[in-house]
Amino acid sequence: MSTLVFIGTGVKVAHSMGEGNTDRAMTYIKNGFVMSALLGILYMLFIFITKDKLIGFFVLANAEVELMAKQFLVISMIGLIFSFINTLFSTILNSLGNSRKPFQIFTIGFLVNIILDPLLIFGFGSIRGLGVVGAAIATVTANLLVTSLFLVYTRSLHLFPKGVAFQTTQMKEVIKMGIPITVQRVTFIIISILIAKIIVQWGAGAIAVQKVGIQIESISYMTIGGLQGAIAAFLVRITWQGNQYSASF
Repeated sequence: MSTLVFIGTGVKVAHSMGEGNTDRAMTYIKNGFVMSALLGILYMLFIFITKDKLIGFFVLANAEVELMAKQFLVISMIGLIFSFINTLFSTILNSLGNSRKPFQIFTIGFLVNIILDPLLIFGFGSIRGLGVVGAAIATVTANLLVTSLFLVYTRSLHLFPKGVAFQTTQMKEVIKMGIPITVQRVTFIIISILIAKIIVQWGAGAIAVQKVGIQIESISYMTIGGLQGAIAAFLVRITWQGNQYSASF
């Protein structure tokens, strides 16, 4: 759902910077963060309210597994708003022509998550493992750390200047631009959920195999996503002159 905001925000920020209109770019950035926070809170509330029905949809037929699924879902949702904000930070920096810093910050977050996962899941020393709850806590902690690093790095960039007003017109532009890609991604996720529901009847082993397959498949579209981010960084230098775009790379 965060796609609804960060796609349009990234494009509009890149366009504004390319035109040399820094003030308008800052307005899009501020509006983007407000919309991301609101969307994250609304989606988090939706999950909290419907968690029983969402987990029940898969008909797991195992009370212990259902309990662990609910625990992971609820705890991970606490960090959802940080995940939305992190994605927006990354998109904005890419639009400003800096794709290296998001990569470095996310890498730190991934490494922290990788380290915390086994420690919190299985425990270490005299500290008892938390199982699924530990995995959720590790994810939230990593997301929070990434958000903190983004805030520290962007402090000197003054992305949140005082006096920048909210523009409902610009918000509508961003949402309108993000709707097509959001529909595409949500459709893909819905199909994946339906497939997972079918696979559940063959047990935990089948679910694990599907998960491995999805991870292997993700290599392809993550690679394409990286190329997309690189192209977005180049587009920052495209300026509008008359009725034609003039690019300088």
